[in-house]
Amino acid sequence: ARRRRDWDVEAFQPLASAGEFAQSCCCLGLLLLMSACFSQAVGCCVLWRYWKASSLSAEHPAVAASPGALVAGVRHRRIPLGPRLVKRVSALLYLGSAIAPLTAATCYTAASHHRLKLLVSEFLFATTDGAVTVWPEDLDFRLAGGSFLAVASGLVSLLGGLVLLCTELDGILVRPNRVIQITDHSKQQQNNNKTTSELEHA
Repeated sequence: ARRRRDWDVEAFQPLASAGEFAQSCCCLGLLLLMSACFSQAVGCCVLWRYWKASSLSAEHPAVAASPGALVAGVRHRRIPLGPRLVKRVSALLYLGSAIAPLTAATCYTAASHHRLKLLVSEFLFATTDGAVTVWPEDLDFRLAGGSFLAVASGLVSLLGGLVLLCTELDGILVRPNRVIQITDHSKQQQNNNKTTSELEHA
């Protein structure tokens, strides 16, 4: 029988722990992303129901139909606190789903870069009784495609959360002056229509 060196399994424990941590972070990020999508869908349904029942749609249907007026209404507190809280919760969930995979990728890459080459070299030397010898410097460490997809999904979630949070700030994405101009234009058009109808009756 071929003699083999005793291989210390505990040398792989730090790398295995980093892998388990990365897997847990990715699962947590996926769960947070699904929760954020569900929360945003609920928020859109609540906003739609409020838009349908609001007095703004009865008085100024052209203005109420515009997305800018709806977002400006959220910012200027014409919409109740519930829908705004749902939107903020969605933004926080998106940010959480972005932080989780980015943290997993960072930790696992750091652990693998410092330990994986040396462990693979020692593992090959020990299991083959020295028949296969590979220097750690000769090994090339590359990330798989799934790692880049995880990082890309984290960046997209981060962008979505920042966009939702930025809509709460004045003067970044929503300009109320445009909504005011649209409202004034609709009022002026209604007054012109009334004047025209009065002249026709006269």
